Amino acid sequence: MVAFSWSRLLSAGLLVMALSACGSSNSSHYELPNPEPLKEVAAEPIEGTAYIDSVNELFRIPDSVNKAMYRVTLDCMVQRGFPARSLYPFPHNQSLGVGEGFTVEVAREHGYAYPKQANQPTEEDFAGIPDEELRALHTRLDQSGEVAGSEGCLNIAQSKVIGSDDDYRVLFYSQKNLLGYTNGTTFDARLSAKEEEWAVCMQDRFHRNASEGMTLYVIEAEKAENSHELAIEDATCRETVGYSTYYRDVMNGYMKQFLDDNQGLVENVTQVKKKADERAVNILNSIS
Repeated sequence: MVAFSWSRLLSAGLLVMALSACGSSNSSHYELPNPEPLKEVAAEPIEGTAYIDSVNELFRIPDSVNKAMYRVTLDCMVQRGFPARSLYPFPHNQSLGVGEGFTVEVAREHGYAYPKQANQPTEEDFAGIPDEELRALHTRLDQSGEVAGSEGCLNIAQSKVIGSDDDYRVLFYSQKNLLGYTNGTTFDARLSAKEEEWAVCMQDRFHRNASEGMTLYVIEAEKAENSHELAIEDATCRETVGYSTYYRDVMNGYMKQFLDDNQGLVENVTQVKKKADERAVNILNSIS
């Protein structure tokens, strides 16, 4: 997973779902969905994380699917004469993560550096893989977009576990529909008052000028030699004014709105996950 900064999004406790590009996106008959204009969304804050949890569960990839994708990819690569690897770059679970927030405890342990999720591949994990092996993983396309060579092992795993390209789109790219709602949360005007309270706290308690806003402050603080100290101060004031808690409640309201507005999508994702889970369990049972 490519590293990113504790901007207002992340430091408020929101880990935006990353739309990971899998080997299937290289298939000759696979096209990414065209981006749709983001609609403006408004929602009232709702205390707690019930709707956030529902969205996280909706887009959670079952362990069986991840395990079967890995096993099919591994067997395919080994059969092609390549070494077994512990990770392959197909999408892993990410969550909205709201609830934990950018706490003082997190800041003390990590500063502004967001901890890597377990089993998440990084660019470094694949930096030394030879081109020949990468071509075996992914379908190689020529400049016209036609397949040049055999189908990649990730494509084969997708077909066996997830199903069709349409199923793959539903499972991994439906998350783009969240963007209007996560953006709505991030830029909700009601958070401005909380951010102003945070800036006052930063000035009064730590003599830090944060008048230009949280995002710009974090960007500059990350570059400072005393970045870790600044992160702890930042998190302290967020906790003091209840910024992360309010952010969570605003996000919870937007996630309820997302679920209400996208009932058809919810049903489609649920059905594709169910079928993929059934295929995955059969695959795993057949090789155990």
